[in-house]
Amino acid sequence: MIEPDHTDVLLDDLGRFERARMAPADPEWEAVVAGHRDADEVAAARLERGDPPAEIERRRPLYTPLDDDEVVALMRSVHERIVGESGPPARARRPLRTALGVVLAIAAAAILWIWSRPTAGLPDYALEFGGGLAPIRGRSANDLPRYRPDTPFELTLRPRTATAQPVELAMFAYEGGVAEQGTRLELHERTRVNDAGIIHVSGPFSALGLDPGQWTIVACIASPSRLETSPSRVWAAKDSVEQRVLRFELFALDPSEPLER
Repeated sequence: MIEPDHTDVLLDDLGRFERARMAPADPEWEAVVAGHRDADEVAAARLERGDPPAEIERRRPLYTPLDDDEVVALMRSVHERIVGESGPPARARRPLRTALGVVLAIAAAAILWIWSRPTAGLPDYALEFGGGLAPIRGRSANDLPRYRPDTPFELTLRPRTATAQPVELAMFAYEGGVAEQGTRLELHERTRVNDAGIIHVSGPFSALGLDPGQWTIVACIASPSRLETSPSRVWAAKDSVEQRVLRFELFALDPSEPLER
């Protein structure tokens, strides 16, 4: 039988893994989980340093420790989903934690094993956007993302399964979708990659250095030795297990022009 303290360790390990999957590692936020700092204190410090508010609010629940009632509720939920029956009443808290330890251990081990299995080559990647201006009223929801120089730009490239390979990101911009007019975006200082292969790019849109107009952005993900650096070759590259290629479009606004409503 797994003791309650061991169950807490499993919960901590599973939480640590999920945080690594959801966002790049951050020692300052990890200190909140360890009990060394307060979440509000870290959030205020990061806001003062210019972190996007949306990113701060996304991280806060990931790094806020569960209290005892939340742990019990989580374990009860796992028990009901896997065993198919409700757990004992709340007054049996310690026996409940012990009894459900095995169920939780099985569930945690299964999740960790499935997610931590390396794949042959690079897995598929998905794009997640943050920042940008709100869509113009009355226009289609399919309008391009719009940015001004001072607009926060956030991009997360998330693998669909874990990858054991070290990866790097190169991003290229093509004005009007013309291959000959491509240029590499110098975003190394704005890019973070965690151990799960999740890539996060953040900063003001001005860091991309794009003139006003419509741009096609191509993100190339590969191992450091295979990362392509030629804009023309990246434009012609196909997505593969050796090199993931993702494309999207955006519109850079002229800062002198008033915003449409």
